Order: sequence, then structure tokens, then C-alpha cells
Amino acid sequence: MKWTVLGLVVGLLAIGSPSHAQTPSSYQVKYYNVGASQPLQQSDAFPASAAVCNQTAASGGSTVNPKLVVWDDLANAGKVCVYTIPTSGALPSLPTPGSYEGTLTAINAAGSAESARAPFSRLASPSAPTGLRITQ
Repeated sequence: MKWTVLGLVVGLLAIGSPSHAQTPSSYQVKYYNVGASQPLQQSDAFPASAAVCNQTAASGGSTVNPKLVVWDDLANAGKVCVYTIPTSGALPSLPTPGSYEGTLTAINAAGSAESARAPFSRLASPSAPTGLRITQ
């Protein structure tokens, strides 16, 4: 299966090693304009139970118009966790065309830790043809 991926495959390096990591209760995907110090107002938050972990990482994929957030599964070496961003989420509403960066923040009662940024872009669908005629 080919996945369109928001490139957070870099993992949650900021969270620490598996031996010291605490289980997150939720996550938040934050979106940034490239190089911006502050995130955009839109973000996608979800409970940890909404992610599917212990998955084999897909090869390839695209960072154009992503639909998935993928990160290293700290509980299962060599596997990844996957979250599908709903069509009602903030990501699909980001302006097109545009280049962005995303981060994933793991959250639990003790605090939070944010991943490194991963680049992605959004492209608009083409305009519909006009003046169409089907003739003889």
C-alpha cells in the first residue's frame, strides 16, 4: 500500500529513548509556515488510542497533500504508528498551494514533548475545463 505521508517518520526524538519514555495519552499535530517560529492557529489533536501502532513502515509515499501522520513506534523497534487525519481536520483546510512544516507533540499528565519539524506541501486541484463541447 502506498501512503501519502506527513513526514514525521523522523520519530519523536524529543521524547527520549524507549527505556525512559512515558506513554502519551494524546497527541497534537502543529503546522508551521516554513521557517516560522510560531505554529499556525490550526492544529489536529487526537487521543493516543486513535493511532494504530506496531505497523510496518511503508516504502515511498509523498509529502504532497498528506493524509497520514507516521512516527516511530517507541514500544516496537523498527515499527511505526500511523494516524489518519480526518477530512474535517485542520490539515486539509490549510491554504493551497503552500509549503509547510509539521510537528507531533506527545502529551501526558507529566507534560509534553515536541518532535523535530517535517516538511510537506499542499497543492490545489486543477481548475475545471471551461467551454467544453462534444461535437460531431
